[in-house]
Formats: sequence, C-alpha cells, structure tokens
Amino acid sequence: MGQLTGNEFAESGLPHWYHSHSRDHNIISISRIRQSVFYLKLLGGKFSDRTVKRKMPCRYQPGSLLSLSEDRVVSDLVQTCYQMHELARRNGYTSPSQTFAFARHRIRPFWAEAVPARVRRQLLTKCMAVLADAIREGHSVSAAADNVPLYLLGVMLDGDVRELRVQLCCYYGCSHQTALLKLLAQEARGLESLELVRPTLLRLDTQLFQSVLLSMSNLKRLVLKNIACDKILKTIGQSCSQLEILDISHSSQVTDNGIKHLLLQIEIKDKTNNFNKRNIHSTTKISWWHVIKTLSKKIKIKTGRRNKINDFSFLLEYCQKSTKLCSTLNTLNIANTSVTSNGILIALQNIPNLETLGEYCHIGKALELLDKSTIPSTKLQLTMANACRTTSSRLQVLCNTCTKLNRLTITEPLHSPLMLSQLPKTLTIINLQNVPTEHAWLDGLYTFLLGPQSQILRELFLKFRRDEVSLTIDLSIFLPQLANLETLSIDGVESSLYSSSSNITLRKLEKIQLSKVDHPNTLQRLIECTPELKVLHVYTCLGLNSLNFIELLNSKDTIPAKQVSKSLNCLYINDLPHGNINTVKYIIDLCPEINKIGNISNWDISQEEIKELNMWKHQNNFKLELHANSHWFCSECFPIL
Repeated sequence: MGQLTGNEFAESGLPHWYHSHSRDHNIISISRIRQSVFYLKLLGGKFSDRTVKRKMPCRYQPGSLLSLSEDRVVSDLVQTCYQMHELARRNGYTSPSQTFAFARHRIRPFWAEAVPARVRRQLLTKCMAVLADAIREGHSVSAAADNVPLYLLGVMLDGDVRELRVQLCCYYGCSHQTALLKLLAQEARGLESLELVRPTLLRLDTQLFQSVLLSMSNLKRLVLKNIACDKILKTIGQSCSQLEILDISHSSQVTDNGIKHLLLQIEIKDKTNNFNKRNIHSTTKISWWHVIKTLSKKIKIKTGRRNKINDFSFLLEYCQKSTKLCSTLNTLNIANTSVTSNGILIALQNIPNLETLGEYCHIGKALELLDKSTIPSTKLQLTMANACRTTSSRLQVLCNTCTKLNRLTITEPLHSPLMLSQLPKTLTIINLQNVPTEHAWLDGLYTFLLGPQSQILRELFLKFRRDEVSLTIDLSIFLPQLANLETLSIDGVESSLYSSSSNITLRKLEKIQLSKVDHPNTLQRLIECTPELKVLHVYTCLGLNSLNFIELLNSKDTIPAKQVSKSLNCLYINDLPHGNINTVKYIIDLCPEINKIGNISNWDISQEEIKELNMWKHQNNFKLELHANSHWFCSECFPIL
C-alpha cells in the first residue's frame, strides 16, 4: 500500500486517525482510488473495447478497461465506507453522527472535484447495488454496519444524481431513517426516480418524508413497495406535482381512504359567495348582518324562548378538488394492497391519463361501477389490465371502455369463449390463466387466433386448468397466422403439429415454452420453422431421449437456410432419458450460443457426474449455467406473469 504525503493527505480529506491506523486495519489507500479514478476520467465512457466484438461464444470474456476501472473504484469506495465506520466504532474517537458529518464535509468535496458528475452517478448506482446484494445475502445484518449505505450517500449523493435505489434492511430502516430522510431532503434535489425497498413493513416519518418530496421538484418515479400507508399517500398528493409512476404494491396499510387522499384535496369554501353572486348584485346596498338574518329564518334553532344562531357551519361547504399529480400520473401499481373496487373507481375517475394499475387483478367490478355511474360510457386510456374471474358482462364493459389495451391478462375466465372476439384490436400481449379444459374453449381459441385481431400478437400465454380431461392443442391451425409472434407459452395441455409445417417460417418467434409435447417430430418441426429461436423450454416430450434429441438438433435433412439451434441460448428439457455428460457436451458443440441448460439433475446423471461436469466447464472457461427445476417456474426467460 502506498503512503500519502502531507499535501496528498490534506487534499484527500481523510482524518489523522485514519492515517495512524491504516497499517493495522488495512485502510484503502487514497492513491489507489485516485489511480482508478484517473482511468475513469481518461476513458470518460468513450472507450471502445474491440475484444467485445470478437467475443468467443459460450466462454467468459475479460471485461473492458473501463468496466474494470469502475469495479475497482466501486470496491475501494464501499470498503472505505465499511472501514471508516469500523475504526470509529472500535476506537471510539467519534460518534456515528460525527463520522457521517465527516463523510459529508471532508470526503465528499474530494469526490465532487475528482470525478465528473456522469461518472459519479454510475459509481453510486453500482455501489448501492453491491450493498443491496450484501443485504439480500445476509452479509450486512448488524446495526454496526448498516449505516454504511448512509455514509456512501453522504459521500456520493448530490444534485446531479437522477436515480436512486436504497435497499433498506431492518436496522438501517429504523435506526437511521431520520438521517437518511434529512440527507435526501438536502442533497437529492435533482432526483427524478426514487425507490425505497425493504422486505418488512416500515413506517416512514411523514413530516420528514414530505420535506424530501418537496425538495424533489422533478420527481417523476416513486417506488414504495411494502412501505406506503394512507398517511404517506396523503403526503405524496400534497407534495408531488410531476409524478408519473407511483408503485405502492404490497403495502397492506393502503386503503381506499389513502387513494382518496392521494388524488383529492378538500377545500372549504364560503357559501355566501354564491349567495352574493345570485342575490346581492340585484341590490344596491346590503350588509352581512342582513345575509345572516335571511339565512337564519330558514334554519330555526330553538333554545328556550329565543331563537339563537350559535352554529355558522351551514355557511361553509366542503369541495373536493383533484391534486396536481392527477394530470401527470400514468402508472399506479396498487397490487396486493387493501384497496377495493371503490378505491379503483376513484382512481379511474380522477386520473385521465392512467395507463396501468400494475398487477391489480380485480378491475372488472370497478369498471362495472364506472359504467353505471357515467352515461355515455367513459373511454379510458388504460394500455394494460389484469382481470380475475371475468364474466361476459364485465368483459364487455372492459372492451367498451378500454379501447387502447395492448396487454391483457385474464385469470380463471367465467365468460364464454366466443367473447374473445370482442377483445380490442390493439392487443399485442394476451395472457389467459386457468382456462377451462373444454373443447368449446379450445374451439373458441382457434376462432380468435385465426381472426384479424391476432395478426399483431407478439406474445401469447395459455395456461389450462389441471383437470382429468386431457386436451391436445394443434399448433398447426393457428401458428401460420401469427407472423409477428415472438413468445409462445402453453401449459396444461398437450401440444401437437398434426399437419405438415414445412412451409411455415416464423422468423420472429424467439421463445417457446410447452409443458407437454406429443412426439419428438413435433419438437423437430417447431425448431425447423423458427430459425431465430433463442429459448426452448419443454417439460415433457413423449418418446424423447438423448439419442433422438441429438439427432433432432443435428438433423442432416435440414437445408442450410433452416439450420437449427444456431441461435439457441437456453435449452430446458425437464425429462430426458439416457441423458448424460456427453449429451451436455454435444449440445454445447451443436449450439454455439448456448449458455443455459436444464434440468440435468432430472436426467440420468449422478451427483458425481455433475461435479465432474462442473470441473470440465471451469477448465474450458465455458459460460454455462446448469439450471434445476425452478427454472421452469420462474426465470428471466419466462418470468412470473
């Protein structure tokens, strides 16, 4: 570790007790940080790494000089914050508040001068991600270390930062909440996106949080998952005028009253103003006392033998007015809250540009109430909707009011399959969950997918109920019509290609997930007609084994224009009899872009062979992930919808 001169030490802003304990506690040298910062300033984000263009498929590649420099600075900065606090705690020279003040007033000016604002924003984002990973993995669970994110923000946060995500743990969220909110109010004035994340319920100080929001005049995105409550929503409604996205999902303390406080503000008006406008203009002279006497004759209050006016509340009226954010808000995620259909109705009536309610799935009843309260029916701007247990009448209302939908999820439909023809012609993503396993529904799906509205479909998700009745869906009926389809997922029924598909070419189809395939030939035809296929998930394929699967990937009858598996990067076969280590090696040879394979734990491979496979993978530097059964249920390829 290099030593600092007196001038360098003064310029660094580090205290003398850091220098005195640097050898014992391995404090990160400022000269080392400066060296990394020098590379960042020299490169300035303009460096073009030519090795990336010549990437060798399936193998790990060295990072660019820019990314390596950023990682070095991030590591040094995070360790400096950790060790700064550890020294203060062990030696007792300073209290946490004094250490935080030192980080803000001594170290922060050094970073502000040494690193450009754009690079500082990138470094802060990466540092917060590193700390968030440590919290999720359980490496930062003590109160002694949980103020490290606070020190980091004290050093790096300023008005140039536009986005900030703070991962709150149990101790940090409670014991350092005041310092965090005060820091945000003072230094985060330029934020456009703020996300506070905590796994358990957290009660924010409403007054401090309001000061934070008032200081962020350009805030457009606010995420408070599992944190929001009715009081917080009232504060947001009073303080935010430019907000476009608000995510308060998983906040059980949010109710209809919170939505009302968020979107409506109460004004108290004098009724006599309207009285004066109607009556006083026709009189040359009139006094307030005359107005009160006139009104008092209509409201008689008897007390003993005399009439007295001791309550003037009838002269006032309460008026509800939309808050400013109603004109800017377009996303309001209220999934898994205590909001009912009445709260949704308030949102639909007061947010004219609302595009989505997130994963909220009980919109049908709210739309029904809205349709009954307005004549003619209101046209909404929703582009995404989730509906659960939808009846024919509610689906009709949804189609009439939401004419701009491009994504629709229907769970456990109670309506007739013929109603699918009423869906908006703008839909590009359709997700049908718990579809009845009935031939009538299958025929209705065929009719819909053969119609003109399916021409623009990009993603199609069909999940049928797990019943005793077995159905087989013929992909050859509708796949040729879906020329723009990019993602196909079918679960709960058997998939087949009865007719010849030699003339089918789906060049845009990149992802396929099928729970059950009737024959390996069906799988081969699908691969042949999708030259750009990148993800293939198959849970069960009758008759498929290791030998015919390798032949399927390396079919000699395939013409060069339809060469299979060249773009495949994720292959998941849950059940592959006779699959062994050689099968995995063949897949890697035949699929040059492959980087994910599963589920080998369910193949005919022992644990010892899996260890041997991992050693072979590391020796050859293959960038390969071996996935288990969980990859089928939730993954980046097919996330939970």
